[in-house]
Amino acid sequence: TDVPDAAGGFPVWGDPTVLVPAGARDRPPWNVLLVSLDTLRADRLGCSGNPRATSPTLDRLAREGTFFPLAIAPASWTLPSHASLMTGLYACAHGLVTPQSGQRFAPGTRPLAALLRARGYLTAAFTEDAFLEPSVFQPGFGTYRADAYATNRTKVEATVGAAGAWLRANAQSPFFLFVHTYQTHSPYNVPVSYRQLFTTYDTPEGPRPLGGAPGNLQELGTYDTAIRHTDDVFATLLATMKDVGLDRHTIVVVVSDHGEAFWEHGHSGHGKALYEEEIRVPFIWWAPGLIAAGRRGAGPVGLHDVLP
Repeated sequence: TDVPDAAGGFPVWGDPTVLVPAGARDRPPWNVLLVSLDTLRADRLGCSGNPRATSPTLDRLAREGTFFPLAIAPASWTLPSHASLMTGLYACAHGLVTPQSGQRFAPGTRPLAALLRARGYLTAAFTEDAFLEPSVFQPGFGTYRADAYATNRTKVEATVGAAGAWLRANAQSPFFLFVHTYQTHSPYNVPVSYRQLFTTYDTPEGPRPLGGAPGNLQELGTYDTAIRHTDDVFATLLATMKDVGLDRHTIVVVVSDHGEAFWEHGHSGHGKALYEEEIRVPFIWWAPGLIAAGRRGAGPVGLHDVLP
């Protein structure tokens, strides 16, 4: 900082990575794949009782792993929930509770990526930005791809595709891979082939056309369609993981940051209340040989439980 401007000073970005030599461990370490499906309320999954086929991939993970039916997000909007997910702290401790740009974790906070990177893991994140700004969440990640926020929210194929390509390129190293998409957030844009997937809703008298349903049920039908589209795209990432031989030593954790209201308590959307539809979220752990298969957790859990 004492060099005069005329000396031609320039900034330098360093990203040192410590790799563990091959043969230094008795067996491969457990990799970690953490997936956050934004705005996905728990009760719209088949493993939570939704009769529609919204989530065959997630349902399979729930059957083959451990599913916690009573998982609670610490907030009903994106930023504080993801901050808790990455730090293991409640919002009153991490302090990220306002939608301001340029925020940072409190000094001394060591997020999950930094902890695993210090243990020799390669770390990468593929997200669609918005409240997951690099200024907040990039520390600890060697790779952080955050596509600019877009209102059409049809980026899930690109996000998952980029994550899959990174996984293939780094399959020989222990890794922590974080994938986040807004595809289950309104306005629920899906490919044309999905738009007629769910066309009826159940009544005591039997199925009725969705087009004649009350507005909230029509919205739920569209929401369910977006969930199925996202579930199908997520299946391609799991297929990539299996194809490169990582499915037997990778911990897969699937969560959401919050749910979505469809007029159950007089309003729609999220970030307005703490009713169940806004804060009860999926919480699935899968790792053959490590995580118990077919188990349903009995008690309440939260996103802050992932890091420890």
